Amino acid sequence: MMILERIKYQIKNFFLHIKWSLQKMFRKYHCSDLNLWNLDIHLAKIILPKLIAFRSMPRLGYPASLQDENEWEKILDEMIFAFKYTLADAEIKRKEFEKKYGEINKENYVKFEKRSQKGLELFGLYFRNLWD
Repeated sequence: MMILERIKYQIKNFFLHIKWSLQKMFRKYHCSDLNLWNLDIHLAKIILPKLIAFRSMPRLGYPASLQDENEWEKILDEMIFAFKYTLADAEIKRKEFEKKYGEINKENYVKFEKRSQKGLELFGLYFRNLWD
């Protein structure tokens, strides 16, 4: 009986993926229901690799409101943490996150949530400075 249920699930999942692919192709903004149900995760998957690449590239400057490039790099690190935590909290790349920052458990949860919120606020504050 368990095998039959699993087969039904796989068939249903297959058709959902087809539906979501068609939604991406034919909707005005090329978003599927899956993207919209998990918009935070969808955006984190897009933004995180770009932030990591931006952080590692040689940049010519930093926002004028900051003291030096080290302060800018710390801010970028906090933004990166926030998006990594967003994905780890959703069980995506959780092992990679926990290897670097520690286990997501009751003790660390509040600390990670506060740090993540700070990183997201910094992302909003410095969004227009993400260029070189």
